[in-house]
Amino acid sequence: MRSILLAALFVLPAAAEVKNPDTFVYATIGDPDSLDPAWAYDTASHNILSNVYEYLLGYKGSGLSTKDLMPMISEKVPSKANGLVSADGRTYRFPIRKGVKFHDGTVLTPEDARYSILRFLLVDRDGGPSSLLLEPILGVNGTRKGGKLDPAVVERAFKAVTVDKGVLVIRLERPFAPFLSILANFGAIVSKDFCVRNGQWDGEAATAERFNNPRRESMIPNDKADGTGAFKLERFDKTNKHTGRRCTSRSCRASRARRSSTACRTWSARRS
Repeated sequence: MRSILLAALFVLPAAAEVKNPDTFVYATIGDPDSLDPAWAYDTASHNILSNVYEYLLGYKGSGLSTKDLMPMISEKVPSKANGLVSADGRTYRFPIRKGVKFHDGTVLTPEDARYSILRFLLVDRDGGPSSLLLEPILGVNGTRKGGKLDPAVVERAFKAVTVDKGVLVIRLERPFAPFLSILANFGAIVSKDFCVRNGQWDGEAATAERFNNPRRESMIPNDKADGTGAFKLERFDKTNKHTGRRCTSRSCRASRARRSSTACRTWSARRS
């Protein structure tokens, strides 16, 4: 048997020519549930979201500990040492990076960051990720009372998440050590204008109930995205793949890869 195996190895053809050397194709576990950051709670979706959107914070390299956190949309990682975390550990200040552009060319503002966190909190769909931030910020694991959005929760959310002179301020119900790590994985920053243009919440407290616990079909469709990440979603093919292209006009960190991929079956990104 050993001789047969060796013979088989010798007759194998030379390594096949790479047809698209600037493309990385990644086969993953299945179709993404949603590319809307306020809905997505599965690995397949987040593999794509992490290429298209950015969070307030991220991780350096393959690190996953607090010491590996790095700024992304926030200019700094808040800490007591740099004065961006209050002495009681309940108030976090995130100076929002200036000059960052969404893929549609509009400039990201502190209001976009505030809207993104509030929307993540108040969408709160059944079985979704909202409780990850609801618990540390508001001290609750859900937004509904008697099956409807609790106005008191909305009021508290608007008081807890504010903007002060270009700085996103988040006040927690109580000190919560993993808070920054959660923000490095959830609460991707979206364009408020893009969301509203695509039928999403307008950011007003009075209309929040209409968008609480929605159906997936009412979220931003998977063939649309407008982030600040290294790659721009170019096409969504429900039967085969998702295609993105490198965004070279970004004002944050640019990807070194010419083309990249994460997807349900394949995701490729064409250089701009």
